[in-house]
Amino acid sequence: VEPCSSGGFQCSSGQCVTLNLRCDGYADCRDHSDEKGCPQPPHCPVNLRCPHTHQCLLNEWFCDGEQDCSDGFDERVSIPFKRCFYGRECVFGGV
Repeated sequence: VEPCSSGGFQCSSGQCVTLNLRCDGYADCRDHSDEKGCPQPPHCPVNLRCPHTHQCLLNEWFCDGEQDCSDGFDERVSIPFKRCFYGRECVFGGV
């Protein structure tokens, strides 16, 4: 595995991400290693995080067809701005 360039963080998998993505509350490494060993959990609203891991989520990660929470919470929730049906179909605006 080649080392990351200056200003990069090397994930446990060997993947490189920008150093400022380390401990930002979002898993940027495929193996989530950029969020391991951080001093404290990042601050994000309760409705924008996985309930079990407390990983912060972006609004656009809900109902996008990609499971970001390990339990799939982000693909099966009903939240004020979006609702997920059957894990894939989304209705925006809480309709």
